[in-house]
Amino acid sequence: IVNHLAGLGHRKIAVFLVPASVAPSLHIRANLAISALKNLGIEPTVLNISRMSEAGSTATHLPEQISALITPNDRWAVATLEGLPPHHNLSLTGYDGVGVYASPLLGLTTIRQPIKEIGATAIDLLLDELFV
Repeated sequence: IVNHLAGLGHRKIAVFLVPASVAPSLHIRANLAISALKNLGIEPTVLNISRMSEAGSTATHLPEQISALITPNDRWAVATLEGLPPHHNLSLTGYDGVGVYASPLLGLTTIRQPIKEIGATAIDLLLDELFV
């Protein structure tokens, strides 16, 4: 997602950072995005946010120069979209790309997880552990 946004020319990027106590995996995911942005020479605006219900209002009050926002997953991206005014100029990204959030009708930029491959790998690893 970071490379995609940078490739589109975004240089002023914000990242929602959810506390580890609220969602450890989302916290890790955001920190990885922050590190990746810094590795590209982009200093992200980090937004500490605890509740999805705050996403839209937080995004609405971003400085004007922010052109993209990395949210922790697709649900957060949709919650952000719901709170933004029509015709906003903010590029949003999500993560997961599963279920209803994968619908092309949303037009959501997301990282789609390869669920079948993840499941198959998990079963293979489990079987290796059981029969080794």
